[in-house]
Order: sequence, then C-alpha cells, then structure tokens
Amino acid sequence: MGMSPFDAPGTYSLLQYTELAEGVWYPKGGFHKIVAALVQIGERLGVKYRLSTPISSVKLDSTGKRATGVTLQNGETISAEVVIINADLVYAYTNLLPQTSYSRSLQKRSTSCSSISFYWAMDRKIPELTTHNIFLAEHYRESFDDIFKQQRIPKEPSFYLNVPSRTDPTAAPEGKDTIAVLVPVGHLLDENQGIGRKGLDVHSKQDWDAMVSRARQTVFATVEARTGARDLQGALVKELVNTPQSWQDVFNLDKGAILGLSHSFFNVLCFRPKTKHASIEGLHFVGASAHPGTGVPIVLAGAKLTSEQVLESFGMAKPWDGEGGKGKKGVREIDRVHTLPLLSNVHIAVLVLMFAIVYLCISMEL
Repeated sequence: MGMSPFDAPGTYSLLQYTELAEGVWYPKGGFHKIVAALVQIGERLGVKYRLSTPISSVKLDSTGKRATGVTLQNGETISAEVVIINADLVYAYTNLLPQTSYSRSLQKRSTSCSSISFYWAMDRKIPELTTHNIFLAEHYRESFDDIFKQQRIPKEPSFYLNVPSRTDPTAAPEGKDTIAVLVPVGHLLDENQGIGRKGLDVHSKQDWDAMVSRARQTVFATVEARTGARDLQGALVKELVNTPQSWQDVFNLDKGAILGLSHSFFNVLCFRPKTKHASIEGLHFVGASAHPGTGVPIVLAGAKLTSEQVLESFGMAKPWDGEGGKGKKGVREIDRVHTLPLLSNVHIAVLVLMFAIVYLCISMEL
C-alpha cells in the first residue's frame, strides 16, 4: 500500500489473509500482458491508439464546465465528447487543468512512498531465491521512519525481491533468471516541503548515482548473507533502474510516489478523489490516486466504475448487466454484482459481542 505498517489502518492486515488463503494471481508472460490484452480488446472494437503523443492540456468550453477534448504539445487539438484521464491524478489536476483550490489541496495530501527499482537479467539461476522474497531490516521501525518521516533512503532498507522466472518459464531463457527488486525510499520533496527537512536531493545527479549504487550493494550483500547465494554481482548481465526522479519524469507520478496518494484514513473511500470530475462534465479519471485506490485489480475495478459512468451519461446499457435483450446468462460470474444482506451473521455476532461487553462493563461499575 506504500505506507508504513506502523501508520496504516489495521484493516489492511486482512490483505495477508487473502494472499495466503486465495493466493496471488500472476499473468503468464508478465503484467504487461494485461495491457496487451486491453489493447487487443480496444482494437477489436475499433479503438485507435496514438502513442508518444504528449498532451499539454484538457480543452474546456467557454463556461469552463465541460470538457471538449485535448490539446497536444505540438499544438494540435483533438475534439471529444468525453475525456478520460489515466495519467496520475495529481499530475493531471496540476498540469492539464486550470489551477483551483482543490488541485492545490491535492498537492498537500499525503502520498505513498517512492522506490529504487532494479530489473536484472542474470546469466544463471539463483536457486537460493524463491518467487517472492522479502528481506526486512533489523531496525524495522527506524527504516520505515526514514522513508515516511524523513523522506529518504533508509540506512538499512527493507526490500522485496521477485523472481518471475521461478514460476513463469517465459520470463527468462532456460537456465537463467530474471529478478525485480523494489527498495522503498522516500518520495521527492518540493522546495517548500524541503525546508528544514532531510530528504531526497532532486537536483543532484551525483546523489542519485550514489543512492542507486548504495541500494544495489545493500541488496547484493543482504541476499548473500541471508540466503547463502554467491557472487550476484558477477551473475548480473543486464540492468534497468527506476528512481524517484525517473518515476516522476518518465511516468508523470507526482513526487515520484509509485502508488499515488496515500491510503491513510482520509485518503480512501469517500475521501479519495472521485472518478468523475465534480464540476466539469464529460471529464473522468482512472488510476491509482482515483477511487477506489491502487493496485492492478483495484485500478481495473475503478476503470469499470468509470466505464459505467460514461455509459450512463449517454443512456447506454452496461453489457455486464446483461441488459439489451441478452439476459443474465451472458454475464460471467466475475462481473456479477453481488449484494449482501444489511446484517450478515458475522455482523450480528459482532453486535451481540459488543452489547455483551458493554453490559458487563456497566454491571461491574454498578
């Protein structure tokens, strides 16, 4: 979730249960296969994609209350009845739309952490590693305080290491491994936030090189010390790296925050930015910082909500509802809307327990 476990709402601990009980889904060939599948669906339905086409602003009508298209960085304008923004939401409000008090307030909200991420091609298998590997710092709390309170790389970072080739043979040539490493670090600080605080120096390339080198050596040393693996540096034949600066510069992630806005209490549910703009008609959002939140499955759920809003604005039926004469038989189970009773047995049991505790407390006082 991109948060310190010491500050995150306790309900997120349920994620551990779902992962252990239900497992973790992985698309064979890597997560970009999901993007490729969505592209294929769009092309089959007549969608035309224009890649490497930067947008400078969203076009509004004379009242400023309706989106009418976009203006590209080369000056070209494209008219549209609906504009859906899947760029980082805070970036979009700050750079693609007129500045408002709401857009300025978004910049002040707490955000998730950033990361130094390594993508390694190894010339041999590393048998000491499994598919999912988590290495926690000895000084656990201090390392998270460095990330989330000081916005910097911890002296002793915790990190996650994934070996997709362990379960997906298409991820690496036979007899070799691919490894992805995520080292959480603080997000970037703007000039105002940086006053009086220690943080990441976004102006010095030398600092970034030093941070990346330090993170790489820490990962190698930690893995070798704890697993018995040998000479990881010597097995490395190709490396790609993302830093907080590249997350911001290449992917337009505000402050380089890899998971968007924080998932603290006042950044989720009704407090999270909505998928439909509050005052501009025909303008919608989808992505990690929009409702309902971050993560591939959750963002896809948000995309479905946005699709429903667009269809409703045109008075069109939602195909997954089985309307338009197709009937419910054509709806897949995963797309069905499941409704629960107002009070389930679990809810009733919890209420009874609460009343019993209150009754006992009152009885003891009397």
